[in-house]
Amino acid sequence: LVCFVPGMLALGAHSGIHGVRGGAAARATMALAEQLMETCYRMYSDQPTGLAPEIAELREGTSRVAADSGARHNLLRPETVESLFVLWWVTGDEKYRDWGWHIFVAFERLCRLQDGGYSGLKDVTDRHGGGHNGKMESFFLAETLKYLWLLFGDGTEVPLDEYVFNTEAHPLRIHEDYRFGSRFGSLPLAEDLANDSPERPLFDQSVRARVADRAELLARTFPAAAET
Repeated sequence: LVCFVPGMLALGAHSGIHGVRGGAAARATMALAEQLMETCYRMYSDQPTGLAPEIAELREGTSRVAADSGARHNLLRPETVESLFVLWWVTGDEKYRDWGWHIFVAFERLCRLQDGGYSGLKDVTDRHGGGHNGKMESFFLAETLKYLWLLFGDGTEVPLDEYVFNTEAHPLRIHEDYRFGSRFGSLPLAEDLANDSPERPLFDQSVRARVADRAELLARTFPAAAET
């Protein structure tokens, strides 16, 4: 469920950290996103079915991602393929499409029903899936298949610099008036700078300069607010 995080971090790195795109913080954030993405994919690839359990765990002494004994089922969740789409869109790395294809093939092989629809699995550690659970959650159509479709598109259907997806995969266009957030939203507040320790400062001069830029823009855009 938490495998939306790699995509979230990648979008943050792509938009810029502390208002700076391509800086050291953005590169570190993107590296973490890529590492977490591989872990999320390993939840799938390390299972005999090629599909992830509801809960996975990392065990000492092995590099494999194992299924929790009490949560070996798969509910057709979308979060991993959501992040695969975002990572592919941001980086252009084809491996994310390859990983998504392996997941899609596993869904087709084990979860598709002859009479129509798809079903979750009872046990991903059984190479046949342990049987179907008889449920196709609504998010499978609304999110999982949508993100897979976008992953295998050309990236122009819903460009992520023009749209943001809500938690149910509904694309919302980013209004120009709201781009202030992507430019300045991750910066500290002025009072954070005032309380910063001179001996061990958290914010360097480049961040302080960006905060000053933000204050100047706010004063020009909302002069009445700046006077109060």
